[in-house]
Amino acid sequence: NAHNNSIISSTALSSQMGIFLDENSNYNNIINSEARENSQRGIFLRKSHNNQITNYHANDSTSPIRAQIGLYLQDSNKNVMTNITVIGKGEDGSGKSTGIMLVDSDNNNITNFFAKDNYKGIVIHSSQNTRIINSTSIDNIYLDYDIYTNNVNECNQTISNFAISNNKTIAIYSSTVTIENLNNNISK
Repeated sequence: NAHNNSIISSTALSSQMGIFLDENSNYNNIINSEARENSQRGIFLRKSHNNQITNYHANDSTSPIRAQIGLYLQDSNKNVMTNITVIGKGEDGSGKSTGIMLVDSDNNNITNFFAKDNYKGIVIHSSQNTRIINSTSIDNIYLDYDIYTNNVNECNQTISNFAISNNKTIAIYSSTVTIENLNNNISK
C-alpha cells in the first residue's frame, strides 16, 4: 500500500520483478525508469490505480522458462502510461515475451508505446475502455496486437495512430472496437 510516491531514474536489473506496485498502491509516479533482464515482469501493477508511468524502457528476460512481460497491469484501473519502450529478443530469444499486457484492467491510457521483437506486442484481456494513441508494435513474432475478452463490453477499445508490421494480424475476439488511422505498412 504505497500512495503518492515517485520512483525516478531507477534501473531494475536481473530480479524477478523490476518494479512491483501491489494491493492499492495508488497515485504513484514512475519516471525515467528502466527494467533489464528480469525473469518475470519489468513493471507489475496489481490492484493499483491512478498511477503514471512515464519514460520507461524494458529489455527482455534472460529466463528460458517463464514469459517475461515488460509492463503488466492486473486488476489495475485508470493508469496513464506515456513513452514506453519494450524490446524483446526476437525469434532467437529464449522466451515468449510480451510488451504490455493488461488483464482485468479498465480505463487505462497508453500513449507513445513502442514494442519490437517480442512474442506479442500488446495483449489486452478482459479490460474495458483502453486507449492506445500514437503507438507502434512491430516485428513481434506472433502478434503485434491481441485483444481477447469474456464478453462484448470488454472489447470497447480506442486505438488511434497505431502502426503494426507488414501483413501482421490484429487479433480481436469480439466487437465494438474503434480503430482509426491504422498503418500496417511498416517495413523492418
